[in-house]
Amino acid sequence: MALAGLRYFADQQPTVLRGSGAASTLRFLPDVPALHALPSTKLIYLRERAPMKPGTTVTPDPYCAHIEAMHPWVALAHVVRALERGQPIVDAQSIHVPPHLRHAATFIRQVQVCDAVLRLLPPVPVGDERVLSLVKGVCELEVFMTLWRWADRGCESPWESLMRLSLLKDVARWGCVYVTQVELWVDSTFVTTADAVIIAQEDVQLLRATRTRVGGAVRSALVLTSSESGVAPRAVGLMYDGRHHLDREQRDLDSRISSALHTADFPVLRVTRQMIEDVDP
Repeated sequence: MALAGLRYFADQQPTVLRGSGAASTLRFLPDVPALHALPSTKLIYLRERAPMKPGTTVTPDPYCAHIEAMHPWVALAHVVRALERGQPIVDAQSIHVPPHLRHAATFIRQVQVCDAVLRLLPPVPVGDERVLSLVKGVCELEVFMTLWRWADRGCESPWESLMRLSLLKDVARWGCVYVTQVELWVDSTFVTTADAVIIAQEDVQLLRATRTRVGGAVRSALVLTSSESGVAPRAVGLMYDGRHHLDREQRDLDSRISSALHTADFPVLRVTRQMIEDVDP
């Protein structure tokens, strides 16, 4: 997963190698007491019981063709199984889950990782046969399909995944829809991209899908304006404020965004980690 570009989860997890030798566990920093060592300093070597199926590996470095890595979909299936079974190749405790959600900790961690991996990969329909053929035999397809349906590639961090999972039940009860990564415009001026928007089901049609070419890539977006044909959308934007929002430049930008949206009577709630921690069960 790290070789595919995944950052925040991969940086906190053991490195797993598979080969023909005997299984073993080593540490990159052997002088650090095990009690204080991070999971990311651990190297787990697994004995390969059978060769990988064709198409389930990729060559990350063309100059080292003898080194292969699991395809990201296959690696995701292994992580899903490891979390399901409590296997040591994944350090579950390093993936934080607030106390009020501990009853569903395994499921939440699985969805968080799915969200992160989906952001790395080109969009494919849920249930894509090629993907299912890659993960078949690694984890239970029923579990994988359930997680795939729950996952949302619009969640840019584990905390945004938690914010979404914490609110989905209430959002449905309110007769609303939770939509991630929505561009907010005031008249014809782009203001910001909301991490999420909670919008009344009757107003979902006010979301406009756009496709624009930026450089050599085609960029897709959902757009919501402060008014559409004179009708204001019944919606509230959510912005997760991570640690970088404490920086002075970012705080100044946040203030300008809040001012523009307030002037347009478009409510936006800035959500902190502590607010997610304090959600009532």
